[in-house]
Amino acid sequence: MNKFKFILMAALMIVGFSACDDDDSSVLSQKEIETKIIGKWKRTKLNGQEHSTNLRQIATFETDGKMFSTTTLTVTGKSQWEFRAPFDYVCNGNKVCSRVYFDNGELRSEVQYEVEEINDRIMRVRMFRTYSDGEYKDVNTPVEYQRVTNDYTKDVIGLWEGVVMTGETYGGADARIEFRSDGTYTYFNHIGSEWVVSTNVGNEYNVDGDWIACRWCPTPDADYEYERWDIDEIKDGIMKWSAIRDGEDGTRFISTFTWKKIR
Repeated sequence: MNKFKFILMAALMIVGFSACDDDDSSVLSQKEIETKIIGKWKRTKLNGQEHSTNLRQIATFETDGKMFSTTTLTVTGKSQWEFRAPFDYVCNGNKVCSRVYFDNGELRSEVQYEVEEINDRIMRVRMFRTYSDGEYKDVNTPVEYQRVTNDYTKDVIGLWEGVVMTGETYGGADARIEFRSDGTYTYFNHIGSEWVVSTNVGNEYNVDGDWIACRWCPTPDADYEYERWDIDEIKDGIMKWSAIRDGEDGTRFISTFTWKKIR
């Protein structure tokens, strides 16, 4: 009888831990998490390591149980274009469970965060993620987010000219770029004394908070290419970008790009 009770209790503990909607005791109260999680967060670390700017995810939590995710790279490493994709989320104890659905209403994926620390600046969680097709599963992954306090969505609109670039990127600083409010942009190359429109097609960009992603196709039948930056500042007609890059040889470096506004 005692052995049976022990097995039953162990099974109940496992179910209680894995269920997305189950309560759990925690140093952090549910009310504290519900209050402090509201706002915009930028993912900066995975498995305790600072990751490249290409791997950014911007998560925006609202008070009505809605969460929006912006990223241009899937968890399996394939580029995609996901701007403010809608999720539903709910807090229960120290857990935050978010779900996204296909257009037909079927569950697409479920992500559970166990919040270990959250304040006005940082949120540290353990992430448990599954996809409904069973192709991918994340278990107990430590993730760190930084709160985003600036929103440069409108400030980037206009025509900008490169001032200085360090590190590596596509092309150099001798360029112009015009961002439009419809999410498209035009890139200009400086050839001789003329500014010539790039032959790239499909030019799109998105800004979420202080992170910008651009994509384009070199030719109409080519795959998209991508470039992502953190926007450090836009002030007095000067825009400053920076990015953590991973080199082909495995080394890591920082790129920067400074622009001045033409109009």
